[in-house]
Amino acid sequence: MSGLFNAIRELSGNEANISIPRVYIRFCNGDLNQAAVLSQLVFWSGRTTRTDGWFYKRHEQLADELGFSVD
Repeated sequence: MSGLFNAIRELSGNEANISIPRVYIRFCNGDLNQAAVLSQLVFWSGRTTRTDGWFYKRHEQLADELGFSVD
């Protein structure tokens, strides 16, 4: 049962959602893909352990998070 519960939680919880603030969409001239990438970059920059705000993420990882192709 816990495996099923974990699968449901993963599919419907906050970790399964991508939030794109309207200001990002306007900044990206309505391009939702660009706004989604910007949103993820801002998200990850706030979760780094480095004091300068930098983080490293391969483009394959970012594409996977957003459901995009690597291209």
